[in-house]
Amino acid sequence: MRSARFTVTGFAAGLALSATAICVPVPASAAPHRDRPEKAVELALSNSDDGRAVTVHRGGVITVRLTGSHHNGLTWTWSLPSAADGRVLRRTGTVTSPGGVTRAALRAAGEGSTAIDSFERCVPDPGHLCPHVVRRWAAMVTVR
Repeated sequence: MRSARFTVTGFAAGLALSATAICVPVPASAAPHRDRPEKAVELALSNSDDGRAVTVHRGGVITVRLTGSHHNGLTWTWSLPSAADGRVLRRTGTVTSPGGVTRAALRAAGEGSTAIDSFERCVPDPGHLCPHVVRRWAAMVTVR
């Protein structure tokens, strides 16, 4: 009977030690390795992101979707979003619609900073006149 008591006690102590070992926090020095490639992330920007600054890792994709409008015989359309520095961001795809919506995908190709911009212009219906107004949309992108 005595040996059963020691076996159970030893088993319970071993179980408690293994549970404690699992719950020990990982020290800060055990951070992920920097030489592993970053997971390519897709970031979506829209009309409300005008003036925004973002940071992405090389290989990431930024999708810009800008929505125009139509009212009082005037359609407000966006130009294709493009990067000021094609070495930092490369445009990989575009879509436009007659209703003023434009989309562009840009891949983070190299380290650096650049602006993405697009311009909204008026296209009049027959019998209407557009004001001479051009509005700029822009976002600053840093690629690391």
